[in-house]
Amino acid sequence: MGKSTKQPFHFGNPLVNLVFTALAFLFFLWILRPHVPAQSELYRWIFATLPATALTLTFYLCLAMYRVTVNDHRKRHKGTKKG
Repeated sequence: MGKSTKQPFHFGNPLVNLVFTALAFLFFLWILRPHVPAQSELYRWIFATLPATALTLTFYLCLAMYRVTVNDHRKRHKGTKKG
């Protein structure tokens, strides 16, 4: 009767964006943790997590802006195609 409204697994899917964001957080944490000048391992994790979170939020905003730009580009070129 009804068509399947299942969305394909693509870049615009929010779950894909969350996976990319989680991977970016782990990458930033891996890069920043050795550069924290703390003697305690707990402080090293804490002070590496704070800038990793800020960088991850920046990454997520850039990813969202890129998605909006790609969608706008597709909409503009969808109307100009002939065929």
